[in-house]
Amino acid sequence: MPTIAEAGVPGYEANNWWGIVVPAGTPAAIIEGCNKELTVVLASAETKKRFESEGSEAAKMAPEEFADFITAETAKWAKVVKEAGIKAE
Repeated sequence: MPTIAEAGVPGYEANNWWGIVVPAGTPAAIIEGCNKELTVVLASAETKKRFESEGSEAAKMAPEEFADFITAETAKWAKVVKEAGIKAE
């Protein structure tokens, strides 16, 4: 079976991802504290084992990096929706 690129769609990329977000205006100290604790959880052997059992891996990002990632994902998929003429039903 050919890869998606071999089938004529070079540059194709689609990934599932999950993240934890907080309401706009949350104090930076709270965000940093949550990020610190989440980093500890993601580094634990139990969490790593669970992710691996599902064929996944955790991508640890600083809060600013995650915000940039969400912005980029939103722009990427908005373009797909627009170009494909996808409409909400």
